[in-house]
Amino acid sequence: MNRIFQYIIFITLLLFGHCSKNNDPIVAKFGTNTITLTEFRTGYLQVMKQANKFDSKQMREKYLNEMIQRRLLAEEAEKLGLNEDEKLNYRINAYHNKCLREAHYDKRIKPKIKISEKEIQKVYRFTQEKRRVQHLFVKLKTQADSLYQLLQEGVPFKKLASAIFRDEKPAKSGGDLGWVVWDQLDYDLAMTAFRLPVNSYSKPVKSRYGYHILKVTDFQKKPLLTRQEYELHRNKTKYLLEYKIGDKIAAEYIQQMMADKKVKIYPKLVKFVGKKISESLQRKPTQFDQMFERQLRDEEADKIQTGLWNVRHETLATIDSEAFSVGEFISSLQYVPYDVIYQNYKKALDFAIRDFALTKEAHKLGLDKDPQVATKTHLFKEYLLQLKFKRKLVREVTVTEDEIKAYYSRKKDKKFQKVEYETVKEMIRKQLEQEKRRNVVAEFIAQIEKKLTIRKNPELIHRFYDTVEKSTGAAGSLGGKQAKFDNR
Repeated sequence: MNRIFQYIIFITLLLFGHCSKNNDPIVAKFGTNTITLTEFRTGYLQVMKQANKFDSKQMREKYLNEMIQRRLLAEEAEKLGLNEDEKLNYRINAYHNKCLREAHYDKRIKPKIKISEKEIQKVYRFTQEKRRVQHLFVKLKTQADSLYQLLQEGVPFKKLASAIFRDEKPAKSGGDLGWVVWDQLDYDLAMTAFRLPVNSYSKPVKSRYGYHILKVTDFQKKPLLTRQEYELHRNKTKYLLEYKIGDKIAAEYIQQMMADKKVKIYPKLVKFVGKKISESLQRKPTQFDQMFERQLRDEEADKIQTGLWNVRHETLATIDSEAFSVGEFISSLQYVPYDVIYQNYKKALDFAIRDFALTKEAHKLGLDKDPQVATKTHLFKEYLLQLKFKRKLVREVTVTEDEIKAYYSRKKDKKFQKVEYETVKEMIRKQLEQEKRRNVVAEFIAQIEKKLTIRKNPELIHRFYDTVEKSTGAAGSLGGKQAKFDNR
């Protein structure tokens, strides 16, 4: 199971398991500030989403220290008025809107997800298999029905693929997708492909992109699946299945919602914006982009924002007569898949308009008052503010003439025995600047912390996470019996 689904499982367990509604323990107190267990958990989840980050006691305590330092630096940033920066507030608002959409998902989509134990067992079995799959893909149901009729009349699958695909590779290979695993496909496509007998084809299957006819040409699977293995992996399989079904329901919900929306775009401005975006992006997309929540890098986002800053207030589109500005669009790109932004700015706009409509619906449902939304937004704001303050500290590092001379005097016997001061003055300045920049943030934090009494209670954190781990372990293990799992 890949990293994306690992942290989906981790998030689900820790957000919805073992939380007290009436009591939110304090895990750190310093000055007038406190950090609660809810705040810690909310922020820690973002850490666990990162590649190569795994939960441990050391990681929890390290992150608690980082939260304390982050809050202290964010306070310093606010004292200097750095929180009034318009570009920063665009980013905070975009993140707040993303949190609203997540709350919308929890309210509108999650209650519709219904799965049975048999379905979990079936999907677990599928996750232990691989299928070699070919497909025919068209946009319209009528086209898919026609292709299916031709297949029934005996027209070869490969011949139809060569006729419908414009790209040379799928046209020549008969629409071959290669070996696929269950995780890789949309829910309906996955369930269809992994139920098909070898060398048979499916009826048309709808996905968010159009309609597919699938054909399985080969398969591989584990020769023996045991009940014990299933029990060990049941929870992971359950959350993976919930994610896939939720994704399907959400796509259908969005499609229906957008069908009722009146969308008007302004083509000249869209073209101008698209050109600026294309000029700002040099990095080609990779599969690793999907491992990150924000796939557009900070420097890329900054470059796009700077290039379009003068037109940020202009209306790019209206959705049910509500204006969607250039500024809102470019800040929302943080949460659009990078490959979409890179390849097709019009499709990126479609993503952003969909997100805008979902955000507005979340507002109407009153989800902006959701405590979880407020907590996540506040922590993200702190993260950006402390980052801005750190950069300010580093940028303002200076080296005095006296410091350069003192360094020269200390090193004169060892490094500069026969070198005149003026000759090495600039070299010493640069070296001292680098050293100061490396240490300036840590030294500033140390100065603040000296003035404070910091009380931490990491045991509260450990008890919470250890309880979650125990209660979500391998329930119902058969204690070593190798009972054969139902492979039908």
